Amino acid sequence: MEEQEFKTEGEQLSLQSLFIEVKKNLLLIIVITLLFALAGGLYSKFFVKTKYTSRGSFIVNVSMEESKVTETTAYSYAVSLTNSLAPFIKTANVGKKAAELYNSGKYNKDADGNLVPPVEQLKEGVFTGSLTVTTTEKNFIITVICTTTNPNADKILKAAMDATQEVANELTDKDGKRTVMYNKFLQYEAPSYPSSDSSTRIYKYILIFMLLGLVVSAVVIILKILFNDTYKTKEDLERDLNVEVLALIDDLAEVKEGSHYGR
Repeated sequence: MEEQEFKTEGEQLSLQSLFIEVKKNLLLIIVITLLFALAGGLYSKFFVKTKYTSRGSFIVNVSMEESKVTETTAYSYAVSLTNSLAPFIKTANVGKKAAELYNSGKYNKDADGNLVPPVEQLKEGVFTGSLTVTTTEKNFIITVICTTTNPNADKILKAAMDATQEVANELTDKDGKRTVMYNKFLQYEAPSYPSSDSSTRIYKYILIFMLLGLVVSAVVIILKILFNDTYKTKEDLERDLNVEVLALIDDLAEVKEGSHYGR
């Protein structure tokens, strides 16, 4: 007699079979998820660098008396200057100047003016790549945020803010006259002491890896269902064999245990 196929072609995954497999493999799901959570914690601890963040801000300095314009024109002028600082602070010229200031040792002194252990030399790309600039047109405040793996985020930001002012004040037009950016950006808030993400980073990666573990568990269960070639329901058996099923035995092992036949 030709061996019957244990799985019908085109059989679809049912919610019932999925629920049954989840229940049967609950321990496996928990173990995989916990292993991934552990991997996330170890990955965060040993392979992900701590990020440091410092914040500072500029304010746009526009005077109607100095500019000899109306209030409406001065407002438009201030808005234009506010919006122009965001791309300006991330230009190569500002980055080059910031690197020059930072590497000069100017920012390597403590409150008493004593030199602290030298910080690593930085290139201009560090300043343009680590800065985020947001503007508020209503009060002409430009917030600058420095996010970096360097613990000296406040010193990096201070160098970038000082460089922004210097480059803006040194700009001249083709006739050698100072541009409209001269003395228009004043430092409003000094760079804050760097805050780190070390306290939240490990939990973030544990959560991410736990979710990844759940996804892997789901894939394993689905694959087990798809490659399971046994009949799952009475209807599958009747459809494939074209016979009526009269009775079902849930667990043959239990029946054998309680049987006296064959002894």
